[in-house]
Amino acid sequence: MKDVEEAGCVTVVQAEAGRLAFMPGTKTLTPDPRRGVVAAVRAAFDDDTAVMHLVWRDTVTGVSDESASAIIFPGDVEVRHIPGKRAIAVVWKLSPRREFFWLQGAPASDPDREAAAVAAAFSNAFNSPEDEMCQPAQQQPQPQPQPQPQPQSQSQPQSQQ
Repeated sequence: MKDVEEAGCVTVVQAEAGRLAFMPGTKTLTPDPRRGVVAAVRAAFDDDTAVMHLVWRDTVTGVSDESASAIIFPGDVEVRHIPGKRAIAVVWKLSPRREFFWLQGAPASDPDREAAAVAAAFSNAFNSPEDEMCQPAQQQPQPQPQPQPQPQSQSQPQSQQ
């Protein structure tokens, strides 16, 4: 994501994942053997304009695959896990486009739950309300420091002699 992040973008969520090719005739998914990262990236253009991007990058070459990249508007996509697989699907609601990814990190004890959690994280990133999504990173409110309590001095009783 280096090329995207240099343009003033923020990676909201990412996962180690390869691409899956969908074969419409047989309705099967064939894994692409390349190692990669899929990410939801927020790009800010000015003080009040930002968009989300779906980006997949080959981690060996460092090159982003433009055929898997897309601008995502809130509500445009659903991100689902594929039951019984360590895979997720990004499905556009108003077009036939779909992107499939298989998780490449070390498998969790429950692969179904792992894929569901990754899908939920991407779904939350892509379907955030527009007013939250379109805030440039530098305009995010910073937590105010809490005042530290001042230690109270204790007076020592004077001894009588």
